Amino acid sequence: MHKDMVPEKIDRVRANTCDKINQRIDRQTERNIAAFVCSGEEEISERLNELADEWDMERVLQLHATVISTGGCILSMLKGKGYLAIPLTVSAFLMNHAVRGWCPPLPLFRRLGVRTRSEIDAEIFALKAIRGDFDDVQRIVEPMDRTAAAIDAVSEFANDDSETHSEEAEKHEERQDAA
Repeated sequence: MHKDMVPEKIDRVRANTCDKINQRIDRQTERNIAAFVCSGEEEISERLNELADEWDMERVLQLHATVISTGGCILSMLKGKGYLAIPLTVSAFLMNHAVRGWCPPLPLFRRLGVRTRSEIDAEIFALKAIRGDFDDVQRIVEPMDRTAAAIDAVSEFANDDSETHSEEAEKHEERQDAA
């Protein structure tokens, strides 16, 4: 993956992950994209739906922290207050992650291939480009229409059925007629 696609200054998880793991995740993302270069719109749309459901690092960390903290609280009620150290420790890990972008479970999850939101988004935008979602943006002259087309093109949750595309085409024609 191009280094510029996911700048480490913005993505603190990548900045706190060893280069070897980042490169492995990048190569897998590139293989995922390459697998769809010759695919049709339907196959690409299916992959985009899968990507919309993929859990990113933040979500994985939040779930695991919640489960472990809840377990620690339950243990403290059943076995004694000493188990409150578990949710306190997990809270400290999450605080460190929020401030620095690193916490002890992060290397494990990265080794397991859990991607950041920006890494998932890079694949989404590449597949949308392959599918042709951005082709019409450059052809539109009117700035407001171009803005709307660009926003529609990058919308992660855009509905890909033909009715939506027909409605969008009609709205675009109406805007052109009104201008």
